[in-house]
Amino acid sequence: MASAFLSSILSTTSQVLGFVRRSAVSPSSSSDPRSSVLKDLEKLERTLKRIQAVLHDAEEREIRDESVKLWLKELKEVAYEADDVLDEYQYGVLRAQVEGRPSRKGKRVEGDDEEEVSIPEGMGDRIREIKERFDEISQDRERLHLKEEDGERRVLEPPYPAPTSHMVEESSIYGRERDKQEVINLLFSEGVGNGVSVIPIVGKGGLGKTTIAQLVYNDPKVKQYFNLTGWVCVSNDFDVPRLTKAIIESLPGSSCDSTQLSKLQDTLKEKLKGKRVLLVLDDVWNDQQSRWESLRNPFVGAETVRIIMTCRNDSVAEIMQTVRPYHPDCLSPEQSWSLFRHYAFGGQDPVQQPSLVDMG
Repeated sequence: MASAFLSSILSTTSQVLGFVRRSAVSPSSSSDPRSSVLKDLEKLERTLKRIQAVLHDAEEREIRDESVKLWLKELKEVAYEADDVLDEYQYGVLRAQVEGRPSRKGKRVEGDDEEEVSIPEGMGDRIREIKERFDEISQDRERLHLKEEDGERRVLEPPYPAPTSHMVEESSIYGRERDKQEVINLLFSEGVGNGVSVIPIVGKGGLGKTTIAQLVYNDPKVKQYFNLTGWVCVSNDFDVPRLTKAIIESLPGSSCDSTQLSKLQDTLKEKLKGKRVLLVLDDVWNDQQSRWESLRNPFVGAETVRIIMTCRNDSVAEIMQTVRPYHPDCLSPEQSWSLFRHYAFGGQDPVQQPSLVDMG
């Protein structure tokens, strides 16, 4: 998204300007290169703010003119260059603070954040080149006659989470082995007994609830014990007929063309009769007891039904749970670093890029 991208750039610019003001001498000292960098960064910030409004409006419109599309593409490319320059300087400032270099006052004083930061060679020229390109693009806007009425307004659909499935690449998972085993222990706990048992995995979005459910679902011991296994991504729409049909179709070799709830429930009940069943209901938001009870009715004839459900709120879990919810912890710093390194370096040895490792 163009506007979100520029907002991020502007936020970084403002932060770096704060660092520069603490590191630079007064702008009145025209001979000091830091003063020149500060002035150029301030000009860059003002230019970005003027152009941000155009990108924000373009994002909400259906732009069909190829020349306008090219203009927006060039604008984003220059913004990337600006981001690189700002990140490079900010990294130098942060590194100086961590290393505790002496300030321009000559000695380190507790609480003193005026670190001596050298300006990378050529940075001033790079900033001025970026500024010139922004000026050129800004002039192109006038030549292209970009106005508020250009393009039809987009009708934005409400954002929904991406659907999930049982498939997982275990080599890219870090730090969830203990969580997996804890949930498996709940599945096979003697206190659970036969009948329908629901094990909630509860936590905030992005914590790894779905990943834990995937690891449990694909465990060989779990697969061997249950006769039937199914996975359904529930999300915001807890529509009982839709979910009943989805459960049927998630079971091996099963399908049903009917849309009538009674027919769907009969089909599911017959399919589960006398079987040991594992079902994952991922990303549940339902807070209505009656809907859950209606969805659960066909499970009665099965020998054993274990349901792992993931949700974000304990209030949702309380409606369905039969055992205590499982609340995963966040990853440790070491596990988080391993995960970050896996995606950042794409399987390559990070030792070959020591500067990137320091930044990470």
